[in-house]
Amino acid sequence: MGIIRKVYDKGEQVVNEIKKKTQNPLREFEKELNNLKVYLKEAENLTAHFNALKIRAEKDIPDYKKRVAKYAEKAKEALEDAKKELISENAAETIALNALKFKKTYENRIDSLKINIPKYDNEIILLKEKISDLRLKIEHYEEEYKFLKKHTKPSGKEKISDFFYGDEGVVKRLDKLKNNLLNQNEKDDFLKSHSDDLYDGLDDVDVTEEYENLKSELKK
Repeated sequence: MGIIRKVYDKGEQVVNEIKKKTQNPLREFEKELNNLKVYLKEAENLTAHFNALKIRAEKDIPDYKKRVAKYAEKAKEALEDAKKELISENAAETIALNALKFKKTYENRIDSLKINIPKYDNEIILLKEKISDLRLKIEHYEEEYKFLKKHTKPSGKEKISDFFYGDEGVVKRLDKLKNNLLNQNEKDDFLKSHSDDLYDGLDDVDVTEEYENLKSELKK
């Protein structure tokens, strides 16, 4: 019984090794295929992000133009009120300088948005191209995976080693496809280059010259 048991155990060990060697490559391939799908989802999410930034930028520009006009008027009103002695010159200067800083802040944002909108368009185009390419590859690799999964059991006419490890064997085909997947799954720089530079608050800008010009203009 001992010899029979040893032979049985050895046979079971060989079978398990074969299973391990055939299933692991398939699992690796499936893992890389899933990575590719994650990459696709990331590209789709990023496209939506850039679209949202572009829409917001296009809406913000006219709003910011209104704010520029409003703060220019506030600065002018403060200096005119001081001229009429409705408020002190110190108070007028503080109000006018802050108003001009807000005005300059929104002018800078408008300039920034006008530069960023074409960049967003370009990123969206690149991402859409990448998404189309990824979808095509995923479709191809899913079909390939189904085929390979279906043929992981050797037929009675073939040698196990040739079927799995020959020149056209499952393992080599999987390795080739896996390497291809890994290459395609490299993250492009543009996927990491996005940023939202817009913010709320007051820019640290020098408006002294604009303030002096406004004062001189109102004295005329």
